[in-house]
Amino acid sequence: NCHNNIIKFYVEQNFPELPVWDLLVAMLHEEVNERIAAALKSLEYLSTAEDTYWKSILESQATPALVTQMHSKNLDIVALTCSIVNNISFHEETRIELTKSDSIPILITLLGCKEPDIQSRSAIIETDLADLSKTVSDEMREKGAIEKMFDVLDEGTIEDVLINVMSLTIPLCKNNPENQSLIMEYRMDMIHMELLATTSDDLKCAAARSISAVVRNHYENQCTLVYTGILIPLIELMKTRNLHVQITGAGALEALATNNPETQAIILEHRAHVPLIKLLKVWSIEVKEQAAYALWALAGQALLQQKTIAKTI
Repeated sequence: NCHNNIIKFYVEQNFPELPVWDLLVAMLHEEVNERIAAALKSLEYLSTAEDTYWKSILESQATPALVTQMHSKNLDIVALTCSIVNNISFHEETRIELTKSDSIPILITLLGCKEPDIQSRSAIIETDLADLSKTVSDEMREKGAIEKMFDVLDEGTIEDVLINVMSLTIPLCKNNPENQSLIMEYRMDMIHMELLATTSDDLKCAAARSISAVVRNHYENQCTLVYTGILIPLIELMKTRNLHVQITGAGALEALATNNPETQAIILEHRAHVPLIKLLKVWSIEVKEQAAYALWALAGQALLQQKTIAKTI
């Protein structure tokens, strides 16, 4: 039960007779919950204490032991474990080790846990893993990640959980038309509509980013969403004063219009180009750039569409 600053001191001194990392990992293999929790608390502190400690955790072979602790029936231990993994999972080497340690099934199970902290952290970790490759996002689909994700979205009311789960759609859909199609089969359009109708700017941004991911380079999904009435709330995002909302909203319109003459025409019928053109005059370079990208996508290859936008400018 050493204090964390004392443990950090021993780590920094690197005494050969006191291999701190190895001792902490050994404690994770014990059967006494108090000892396991003590090791996890130290690892949680160390995982953010120095920028290089994630590498030490990885090299100490902690990853398989951490995945094992995710299966614990003690939710405090599970929460601590998810916190540690969440702190280090944005490093590619850690993500690779997590997939090798068969972490995906338990992370999917934890996504359905009723503890919000565990749900959020497991969603963030899954997001990091799905971003590794299409092979990983395919595996996640095959093991039920998308079904579990929708269970949470259907029942969830806590904003942080909803945002983190919505963010999971982005890497799941990246270069993966199979995942994009399956997500739409679960009526993701209805969830998008519900979130865009909330008063939370963060939820609106999450919904807009998810829309972009679900429809990008997917002709059928682009058409499906446009015909569900998603355009009206998306266009309203352009009229807010929140720059992040404006950017994500314009990004969603761009994704809906890209390489799709059918959706381009419908979006123009809704006069989405008018608020987009107004965004070209705001002070933010990022907003201007995203508005320009969206207008370029809307213009497409049709001369009439190009003239419509040009006349408005």
